[in-house]
Amino acid sequence: MKLKLFLTAIIFSIFYLSGCDTFYSIPLNTNSDTLNVKFECGKVDITLQNWQGHVFDFYQNYKLENSVKLYVDSLTIRYKGRMIPCHFVDDESKVIVVEGKKQIRTAFRIDDKIKKGDTITVIPDGYIYCNDNKLNLDSLQLIMTEDLINPMEN
Repeated sequence: MKLKLFLTAIIFSIFYLSGCDTFYSIPLNTNSDTLNVKFECGKVDITLQNWQGHVFDFYQNYKLENSVKLYVDSLTIRYKGRMIPCHFVDDESKVIVVEGKKQIRTAFRIDDKIKKGDTITVIPDGYIYCNDNKLNLDSLQLIMTEDLINPMEN
């Protein structure tokens, strides 16, 4: 059985406050909401999907008026103080250029059992550039609102 999780609030809150790293707490649950984020180059619809409580797929559906560059190595994910490696599915480039409509899928795996109250932190510092200008995005805390159970463990 696969358990789908979707983001229920803003993942990319765009503020131009240099040197200030604000954390936003975002609850994750089984609601099927999609987040819509607008910025100067267009918009992105974002969802997070979970498979068996360990594997996460992070979907970014871009609809752009101007192209953006995604610097893959600049997206950092942390869980319980550890850096969690992620990879961009279907694109192994270090810099991904997105124009018009395009879906970017990022996957990461957490081997620990995810429990209610656990937090995954996404740090997008230097991740996205619009019109060759770095967007200063705030870090995001994804807070689990329910236990994620791997059905293979039952």
